[in-house]
Amino acid sequence: MGLFGFGKKEKDKMKDGLEKTRTGFWGNILNTLTGSKIDDDLYDELEEQLILADVGGDVAMKLVDALRDRVQEKGLKTGEQAADALRDIIADEMRPETEMALDGHPAVILVIGVNGVGKTTSIGKLADQLKAEGKTPTLLLHSCCAPCSSSCIEFLSKYFYVTVFYYNPNISESAEYKKRVEEQIRFIKEFPAPNKVEFIEGDYEPELYYSTVKGLEREPEGGERCFKCYELRLRKTAMLARELGFDYFTTTLTISPLKNSVKLNEIGLKVAEETGTDYLLSDFKKKEGYKRSIVLSKEYNLYRQNFCGCAFSKAESIENKE
Repeated sequence: MGLFGFGKKEKDKMKDGLEKTRTGFWGNILNTLTGSKIDDDLYDELEEQLILADVGGDVAMKLVDALRDRVQEKGLKTGEQAADALRDIIADEMRPETEMALDGHPAVILVIGVNGVGKTTSIGKLADQLKAEGKTPTLLLHSCCAPCSSSCIEFLSKYFYVTVFYYNPNISESAEYKKRVEEQIRFIKEFPAPNKVEFIEGDYEPELYYSTVKGLEREPEGGERCFKCYELRLRKTAMLARELGFDYFTTTLTISPLKNSVKLNEIGLKVAEETGTDYLLSDFKKKEGYKRSIVLSKEYNLYRQNFCGCAFSKAESIENKE
């Protein structure tokens, strides 16, 4: 799913993947050092291996220089001894000098790393640790409908105190709007979330939606008109998150295969910066999140619709049927 919740199957798969990453990285280092004579050629080859492993040029040079000093200081003679020394050096470099300061509101943890190094896994471990310490953050979750929110709530409520914010002025018919609201409330009441989930209904103001997308009526679905609609809803969510003091805000919209998650996240970050809030990046359709939402929708007999709610998408869905 979008961030860091996994079942047994996913955990086993991730464990295998991490084992391959760990074995691949350290295995190449051991192959370089084991049985080798410690000389300048070895140091050069080791630096190359570290760079190929995406350690980074400056860091690779720093590690190799530290190993040179350790070899000279300890009088190490074999490649195996050098490997043990390098392991200790890397462990020392990764040991934090101070504890994380988590007394801010919100407390922000920046996780940096190239693709495949385990950022998501580390975030998951941090979340579990913080939760065990009783530090559960609050999240204002914009929801477009109950079906899309289902697997998002299932996942996010493990790590956050979630409040669902139903704000969708794009829905063209009041009857459709009311039906979706009722389904949203029913799902929240019936679903056994790990942490209690609250609900806030925003104002139904279709006139604001139409004024926002004025001039873009002929834009194709998924184009600039939709982007304006995303921003309208995310901005309203961000403003409420700031007003009520939520740690983060995000949206269920990224669960749809028809929605541009990259653009949604781009808009979310922009709105967050402009409103002084924190946006939780997501792509909830990943890790079979969308498929899970279909399963939950069937399980809870949720009303599912074949258009986003606006008059333009409804007309397009009718046209496609014909």
